[in-house]
Amino acid sequence: EVFHGASKTLSLRGPQGDKVIAVKIPAGVADGSTIRLRGQGIEGGDLLLRVSVAPDPRFTVTGADLTTQVPATLWDAALGAKVDVATLSGSVTVTIPPGTASGQKLRLRGKGMPALKGVAAGDLFAHVNIVVPKTLTDEQRKLFEQLRDISTSDPRKQGE
Repeated sequence: EVFHGASKTLSLRGPQGDKVIAVKIPAGVADGSTIRLRGQGIEGGDLLLRVSVAPDPRFTVTGADLTTQVPATLWDAALGAKVDVATLSGSVTVTIPPGTASGQKLRLRGKGMPALKGVAAGDLFAHVNIVVPKTLTDEQRKLFEQLRDISTSDPRKQGE
């Protein structure tokens, strides 16, 4: 609702009786923001509503930017791959460059929260999370052992 904007109906009970009002939640409104409804409060005063944004398990929100995790295999990271990444407006295909390290961020410009009052739309940062298989077939184990035996790099040594 915060991403696309929404309309809500509120039922209020006050000294002047019950009242139902419609509230427009603007796209991109931030958690903790205040929406002022002029003339809707007690005796014609303003009604102030504080916005509370429910968390989404897929994304972390920082200002207008979003962060998400993108699982990748060892071979995706080593060789490069095209993977689908969820955004709030649908899935997009992203290229993981060859040699990507676990934790590396991929920036998707403009795929964060929408623009609000002159502020540019946020970005989506996709953190690559390399997932190592928990179990290997005999063939996979043999291939990993061959790769280890012919490898010339050691990430534990400085400068490699």
